[in-house]
Amino acid sequence: MAKSPSPDAPRVLEETLTRFPGAGMPEEAVQAASKNLGMIPIFLDRVPGQVPIKEVLEQIGTLEYGEEEEEEEEEEEEKGLPALKALLDRQIVSADETVIATVAPSFSASKYNLVEHKPDAPITQKVLVRAASNASSMKLMMEKLKDLITITKEVILATIRDWQGADTIKIIYDRLGSVPITRNVWKKAPIENPEFMTGFLFRLQRDLKPRVVWEDIWQDSHTDAETKATVTMAFLNLVEGQEAIDLLQAYPYDWEQKEDHGFENLIQRLLPNDIPSPETEQVAAIIVERCSNEVIEKFLNTEHQISITDKVMQAAERNKRANKEALL
Repeated sequence: MAKSPSPDAPRVLEETLTRFPGAGMPEEAVQAASKNLGMIPIFLDRVPGQVPIKEVLEQIGTLEYGEEEEEEEEEEEEKGLPALKALLDRQIVSADETVIATVAPSFSASKYNLVEHKPDAPITQKVLVRAASNASSMKLMMEKLKDLITITKEVILATIRDWQGADTIKIIYDRLGSVPITRNVWKKAPIENPEFMTGFLFRLQRDLKPRVVWEDIWQDSHTDAETKATVTMAFLNLVEGQEAIDLLQAYPYDWEQKEDHGFENLIQRLLPNDIPSPETEQVAAIIVERCSNEVIEKFLNTEHQISITDKVMQAAERNKRANKEALL
């Protein structure tokens, strides 16, 4: 029964222990059942030494939801908050930096710690790094700041891993007036969240050239070609004109080694309407030199006015992957 994940399990267990007060609680069962947070207050009353405190706190911290979701997640809150309250009320743990940081991703746990239990608790970098995965938690942290604090790049790096990262960074920016958008942050953000973070960071720091960051990303051997292509698409949305053409030209390509690093897939994803400056001779030459017959045909059949110049024909001659006879 103690191992049951059912929300009714705590009530049933408590009734059973009331009827049979001498019933034993094997440590193995307590350890397993502690995954059901509703059991924690019962275990702390009966066998406090057997409760895996660190694991319980970490589990509370996984209940990541925000202000607007409190009603929908009431059942989860009912399981998590009583466990946290029981640990604090029985002084099994104190609301120190470690405990506050561990549960920081959970808005409801953070709200209890910082509003009800210990309103004067300091908001440290360690706490902010953990809160970075939940925009609602970060908003609460910013509201509770008594003094301005310098946000480290570690906080921002933790933020960009979350799909709400842009919202979280904006919360920090609105409170403090600045955020450390370092070159390393710029490099990581498009990889972690290319569709949302790239444009958002560019609007915050327009003095950094996208091409510089893009080249950093391409030199990262741990990032696969598909991700790099997605990042390239994101950067192409930030630039225009010759800057976009230069980015397309710089895309790595080596058909001698049968390696296009996903270039053709990139072009297919951009077709028919997102190719930068498709009517220009330079872009036509890039595509005609690097792509297969099928993709070249799709490009040439778009509604853009594409001129087949001598330079484009020379590019076709250099194409090592296409069927030259059909192409020319």
